[in-house]
Amino acid sequence: MLERIPLQTVALGKKDPAWMAEFKAGEYNLGSKQMLFRLYAPEDVQPEKTYPLVLWLHGVKGRGDDNTRQIIAGNSHAPEFFSSSEVQSQFPAYILVPQCPGGKFWINFTNNRIRRPLKLAMSLLDHIKATYNIDPERIYVGGQSMGAFATWALLAAHEDEFAAGIAIAGGGSVRKAKKAIKAPVWFFHGAADPIVRVSRSRELAEALALVEKPHSYTEYPNGRHDIWPQVFSEPKLADWLFGLRMAKVRRRK
Repeated sequence: MLERIPLQTVALGKKDPAWMAEFKAGEYNLGSKQMLFRLYAPEDVQPEKTYPLVLWLHGVKGRGDDNTRQIIAGNSHAPEFFSSSEVQSQFPAYILVPQCPGGKFWINFTNNRIRRPLKLAMSLLDHIKATYNIDPERIYVGGQSMGAFATWALLAAHEDEFAAGIAIAGGGSVRKAKKAIKAPVWFFHGAADPIVRVSRSRELAEALALVEKPHSYTEYPNGRHDIWPQVFSEPKLADWLFGLRMAKVRRRK
């Protein structure tokens, strides 16, 4: 029987917001491989109930071995949003934020193939599912920039794992999206993005529409790459995400 990974509360720095302390730090080991992660647990977890889980994948600047960069600065918006009292009061959920090691990437940007750190993150997700009271029909994946590329890759490679996805300022394989993705995805891009071309998301939106797959695409006309504040100010984002369940998604197929 699997045991829960020991978690620790990380002391806050002088400028760190209070919500960060709620993301407990853990270290997942699989053979010689290691992955650092942060996990937020909803308040007053009841053992007889199951809860949704959001797997959030950070961008390039979140990489490292400090188990902190993935939830600070530009990578802080999603963890702060999902753990906020406004969201948790309506949708109590676990938030899992693994950290890609420094110098590594979630995917191969040339062919969109999943790299070893993302495979390890999925193994970590399996461990969390087995040791916490997670609702298997309400597991969601999302990410920004590099993490958005990873989100598209996971939605295609693990089509029966996630009830929905959120991808911000990323891109993916159009062919794989048309063929394999089953879950609804809401994705976002800034029209003036100088780092990831907006055409990456436009092509995906066109492809998914062509095969009538459930999706929503929001483009910010003057947005550059760092559109995280706009995305997490979208008033219907939490309702849309947590309102989807795997069973409902599959019945529509």
